[in-house]
Amino acid sequence: MNTNTLLLLFLFFCLSFTTSVAQVLRNCGVCREYYLESIPDVASGIDIKDDFTFEFFYSSGALDRFGIGTWEEELSKDNKKMVVLNSDPSKKPPLFLANSSRKKGKPTTIKMIDINPSLSTYFMAIGFIDNDTVYTYCDQQGEAVLDGETFDSLQIAFEFCPDHILSIPSTKNHNYFQVKSDENLFEIFFRDFTLSVTEEGLEGNHPVIKGHYHYIKSK
Repeated sequence: MNTNTLLLLFLFFCLSFTTSVAQVLRNCGVCREYYLESIPDVASGIDIKDDFTFEFFYSSGALDRFGIGTWEEELSKDNKKMVVLNSDPSKKPPLFLANSSRKKGKPTTIKMIDINPSLSTYFMAIGFIDNDTVYTYCDQQGEAVLDGETFDSLQIAFEFCPDHILSIPSTKNHNYFQVKSDENLFEIFFRDFTLSVTEEGLEGNHPVIKGHYHYIKSK
């Protein structure tokens, strides 16, 4: 068999393989758009694509959030078809501790740095000590001051994205904290987020709204 014949056979194999894969993708039973069943003032949905990626959106009033990643099909223990969504695992949490120190005679202070000024006042600092909880919002300069020098732990929460919370352990050594937010602050992260496949569409939890919901497939 000469070189030209081998080359033609190789090209034919590659073409056949590509065509087979494309055919499988075209026949993907779950590849379509799904929309959250009617909830007042909320629009949300998932686009399951045939390249094994997905796009998720959530809109409520002036708030728009999104999520992207990859999906795969699995069977549950009772052999029901499931769709599992995952974001890129290399992405870091949107809130992170940039620096901390101790300032003598000062109360516990959290400073949001490099933050959009229009968002500053929507960050809340929460302090936990014994059985008590204290909290306050950041001011327009992105600074929140809690009454007390030490806490068992702290949390920083963003009002618009309650799923993004930064937890800081014991503050006995430090009382001044600088916190940064990444550019993906409004992104929704998926970690083995599982939905059941039904005749009407998908069924399961929602990454933002608590509860069990139906996602109706588009026609």
